[in-house]
Amino acid sequence: MKVALFFDGKNFYTAFRKYNPNAEIDYSKLARWLVGDVSGYRGLLVGAYYYTGYTPPGQAGSAEFERFLKMLELHTGYFVKREPRVNRRARCGKCGHTHTYGTEKRVDTRLVADMIQLAAVNAYDTAVLLSGDQDFVPAVEAANALGKRVYVAAWPDSGVSPELRIRCYGQINLKDGFDRFSTGRSHEPRRDSDTLPPSEYQQDNMVREIERALQHHEYLSRGLFINKWRPQLGIPEPGADREEMLASLIREGRIIEDTREQDGRSVNILNLPIQ
Repeated sequence: MKVALFFDGKNFYTAFRKYNPNAEIDYSKLARWLVGDVSGYRGLLVGAYYYTGYTPPGQAGSAEFERFLKMLELHTGYFVKREPRVNRRARCGKCGHTHTYGTEKRVDTRLVADMIQLAAVNAYDTAVLLSGDQDFVPAVEAANALGKRVYVAAWPDSGVSPELRIRCYGQINLKDGFDRFSTGRSHEPRRDSDTLPPSEYQQDNMVREIERALQHHEYLSRGLFINKWRPQLGIPEPGADREEMLASLIREGRIIEDTREQDGRSVNILNLPIQ
């Protein structure tokens, strides 16, 4: 059985740090454990593809993160697919302020395209997707149609999309094998988190979570998002920390807050700025 692994680098790393902020992973052992788990240790790793955005050399965090990616490429069977982070401009519809911020571009699209293309040429029989993002549902459906089995592998409480889970052949809890592929060493958390300091990294995730929430709610109230929204990506837990980060994003113009009258009361509604 030929097995391929597809890592959504940002999603995987964020969820891992949420699960254990100081641990280290032996990526060769991780690949062997995943292949064994889906094949009964009769499988052959044909590729572990790690997709990520990156910051151009010379910018904060880029050197350390590039060392990590080069280390990863030295592991047998691993291939790193880099896509440059791009700057976007967002205008606040309330105050007119224009804010520039960096974000990933084409990472998810590249993973989807590769998963489908490799399935079409029979490069693998079984795939393991290391991400819980519902954006990968079309790729899983296409692989299924081509006769391939796709498992989703996730860390505990990482928010696997229900739509993604029901389309996958099975789900793997990475916690079950952690003792097998952990190095046993601990260290201070890296300050790059896919080229961003943790706070900025979570801010980027929060914008994506609000975008996802707006797909489910015609009007997204501030209170609902702060206290009840269950994220798929790594953002602060419900409560004061989440509210503080949200307030910071509103000040920067990355998220818009308007007041509406609903049922005789004023409600603060969240939205994204006009791109």
